[in-house]
Amino acid sequence: MSTFMPGRPTTVTVPLITGLIRLHGHLHAAPDHALRRVLQEFCDDLNRPASEGPGIRATLSGPHAPTDPARVHALLTLPGGAVHLNFQSPPLAVSGTPDSRPLDDPDASTELLAVVQRMVQRRVTGADTDPVAALHTLLLDLSALLGQAAGPPDTEEDLAALILNAYTNWSLRSAQPRPPPAPQPPGTHAAEESAVNRASRPAGPGTSVTQRRLLALGGELARQLSRATTAAHTDLQDRLQRSEAQHRLIVESLNDGVLMISRSGRIQTLSGRAAELLGVPADLEALDFQRLPWEILTADGRVLTGNIIQHGLNAIQPGPVSLILIALRRPSGDVWLQVSQRGVTGLDGQPAALLTLADVTGTRALQVQLDFHAQHDAITGLPNRAQFISLTSHLSPAPARTMTALRLMDGGPVRSLYGDAAFEEYLLALSQRLAALMPAGTLLGRVSANTLAFAPVPAQDGPAPTPPGSRDLLRVLTQPLPLSFAEVHPHLSAGERLWSDEAASSQALADAEAAARSAAQSGLNRALIIDQSRARQHTEQLRLGQRLRRDLQRGRLSVHYQPVVDLRTGELRSAEALARWTDEERGPVPPAEFIPLALELNLMPTLTRLVLLRAYRMARTTSDLLGRNFRVALNLSAAELHSEDFRERVGRFMTHHPQAAHYLELEVTEQALIHDLPGVSHTLGVLQAQGLSVALDDFGTGYSSLAVLQQLPVNKLKIDRAFVQGLEHDARQRLITTAVVNLARQLNITVVAEGVETARQLQRLREMNCDQVQGYLISRPVSTRQWLEQLPGWTAVPAGPNALLPPRR
Repeated sequence: MSTFMPGRPTTVTVPLITGLIRLHGHLHAAPDHALRRVLQEFCDDLNRPASEGPGIRATLSGPHAPTDPARVHALLTLPGGAVHLNFQSPPLAVSGTPDSRPLDDPDASTELLAVVQRMVQRRVTGADTDPVAALHTLLLDLSALLGQAAGPPDTEEDLAALILNAYTNWSLRSAQPRPPPAPQPPGTHAAEESAVNRASRPAGPGTSVTQRRLLALGGELARQLSRATTAAHTDLQDRLQRSEAQHRLIVESLNDGVLMISRSGRIQTLSGRAAELLGVPADLEALDFQRLPWEILTADGRVLTGNIIQHGLNAIQPGPVSLILIALRRPSGDVWLQVSQRGVTGLDGQPAALLTLADVTGTRALQVQLDFHAQHDAITGLPNRAQFISLTSHLSPAPARTMTALRLMDGGPVRSLYGDAAFEEYLLALSQRLAALMPAGTLLGRVSANTLAFAPVPAQDGPAPTPPGSRDLLRVLTQPLPLSFAEVHPHLSAGERLWSDEAASSQALADAEAAARSAAQSGLNRALIIDQSRARQHTEQLRLGQRLRRDLQRGRLSVHYQPVVDLRTGELRSAEALARWTDEERGPVPPAEFIPLALELNLMPTLTRLVLLRAYRMARTTSDLLGRNFRVALNLSAAELHSEDFRERVGRFMTHHPQAAHYLELEVTEQALIHDLPGVSHTLGVLQAQGLSVALDDFGTGYSSLAVLQQLPVNKLKIDRAFVQGLEHDARQRLITTAVVNLARQLNITVVAEGVETARQLQRLREMNCDQVQGYLISRPVSTRQWLEQLPGWTAVPAGPNALLPPRR
């Protein structure tokens, strides 16, 4: 049999038959997952040059790949999915045979593909279990494909065709009864037995020499193929065993454990590391994962019962990896495992779970420590603010429920005198004393640098234990506390919030802290108890403070101006700038309310700068309109005057506005003189040296004496309205006021009487030779627009009895 390609003849039949027989052997020896690779190797053999192989161009492609019209193809169904086998062959014909046909004939190529397709189908479906019987079927297929040769074999190709045809005839005859087979030659394999027996049977009487030769060749071919198949199968088994051993070595060398669990809960495979982590013998057969000797817990402490585990196993499906954290409660201690789970096909062909176990016990312990430090105070070991609020948020409302805050008043002094380590020792000892006084189960926490808090926890079958009352508690806590560096007498204040309502724990704590701050303002070692109503007021005050801060940042506060006039001439001498605030929710808020709030919220620097800037602008505008220098005064609180950066802030303002000293006047109250008269006097002297006018406001309401005036660098003295209101009917008051006016005049200090509301008061002040007056009789504080509208009237007021009447509009 000869094969011809265009332009030159090529022999390909024997390589083609050899390739098909080799494909047959590999298909029966290879596992399911390797079938596609076997087909690819078959295509590679066919694609070799004509001098080495059949010279047929064969390719594999996916089931959905477009097909080439120039090629014939067959769809092969494999366990891992279908593939297309495509042929593009040269002309192929069997010489000397009447029914020979070229293999480039589509029908012939299709039949060749059909041979391969049937071979693959028989392998996939398991129809052929005997490799020799399967070989017999293949040879019959090849005989039908190549046709029947005539004449003696002249070439190797003809011989192959005759072998196939003779094998076919011989197989048909072998189905007839035959004598018992001859003994097998030594070394013959069991798989060769049927082929050897058939080849060794004597030929019939009509058998020619050529046929006997062919039968002998057919038998030898069967033996060789059987040996090749057996060798391939043995080699494959050896490789599989070596691969399994290598994989087992890799799995056993991992630090993680690996096991496979069926849906019924049986452990099908178990690595040594997995057995070590689970605490079971590695050779334990048919172990039920649901019946491990240890209790299994989830990350949040729930017990995984057998029903829960079975429910999870029933839901196993092939899919992505999922991670869970479990703990095995073993006698030696909890073992925390991070479990990676993937759905796979088990050894029984059913869905199973492949688990990878990683020991994270050390990591878990470290995480617990980190969580503890993140939720607890490093000095006292008590819950920090966030954790304390979280714990107390789970307390149920009860009639006697309370929240108490203890504020350390002497934490700063202890730290300043003895250092940070001493303060920490003091705080720890105080917290331990507090804990010893509390009933069992009381929640304690360090909620800020200088504040401890506690809340009783209700008992399971009764009300919350009653801790000592706030005042009794303070008496015990403030007893001398012996420490390594000194004996400390704690200075504390307590705020107790009656917490029977539904208020959040964070709000109750904030109310208790506010009560403790209020108690601290009343003196040392004081306690203040507030109820829901007082707490609501405090909440509203906090919200008011937030709105005040916002409006200050946005410059929404206004400044009003009240004139100060010369008592003798009625001339406009100066004005006092007064901050005013209209809240968007409450409307106008009295200065007596929002000024203390600004002090408490440390907003005075912002408020002072706002008033300072607007007063300076108004003073310059008024000076320009009057044609002479005009000053506007603003009030300075004691807190502002004593702040460390006050002079620095005023200095920066003066740097940006060099002429401001000629237009501004600073008013300080007697409260600013109480704690540090020398310091205040020095600060006022520095300001006065810069050109600013300084006035002592509300004189007579504080603790200053007339002698103090000799020590203060002031330009103006403002007598408080309380003295002015008593001038009409109180002779003693008139004597005191007269003495103050006379002393101030002798010290060359201008005297201003505040709060003048009646003409009688005005007359008395004129009789005392008071310099200037201010009050509602002259004018109420007015807005910027009103001030500018009234200013021309002030400039036209004549001297005399009508000089102090309000200007006409």
